[in-house]
Amino acid sequence: MKLLKTIFVTLLIVSCSNDSYISKPLSILVVGNSITKAEPGGEWLGNWGMAASHPELDFCGRLKNHFENSELDKLNIAVWENNLDYDLNQITPIITKSYDYIVFKLGENVSDNNRNRFKEDFRNMINHYKQSKSKIIIVSTVWNEYEFDLNGNPFVVESLKDKAMKEVAEEEDYVFVDISEMRNVSDYYAWNEYIDQAIASHPNDNGMLFIANKIIEKIEE
Repeated sequence: MKLLKTIFVTLLIVSCSNDSYISKPLSILVVGNSITKAEPGGEWLGNWGMAASHPELDFCGRLKNHFENSELDKLNIAVWENNLDYDLNQITPIITKSYDYIVFKLGENVSDNNRNRFKEDFRNMINHYKQSKSKIIIVSTVWNEYEFDLNGNPFVVESLKDKAMKEVAEEEDYVFVDISEMRNVSDYYAWNEYIDQAIASHPNDNGMLFIANKIIEKIEE
């Protein structure tokens, strides 16, 4: 009987602890690209994470809804990915408050030619946005990286961009979220949902949920 009471009390404590944590309001900033927020254009009619069917179903919406009464801001800096020398001060700032977490979900648009310099540029970009009391979360990329054999056939290689971001996370004591396992799961992408392959290559609702859950796991560790 004492054993049953002990188990019950333990489960009750764990349950209450998890519930109180999940319901704690958080202030989150997500710095990313079109996976975070994409303006309407062409076949894409939304104004949220590209290829998600609804704003609440992209990974940002799922993060916000998971942590009840939380605030979440989004910032698309794809222009920086495409030009690592871009002056980030030219992007309208939204950091006017303190954030509990700043999530960096980008890297997909960085060209192969810039992969070797990406590490330090990425570190400097984070320094531009980070706050002293914010926890930094870095999320890996959603697409494979390729090289070509002598016959011009592509083959998958280790992601140098992910490697660089992980090294920055380790060196700066940031949190790194590895989502690379989603790359080979076609059901995580909108391949059959859009004609425009630039849109279709983005995570769909399933992929967005996968990304969100991976981030949530790290926050709740």
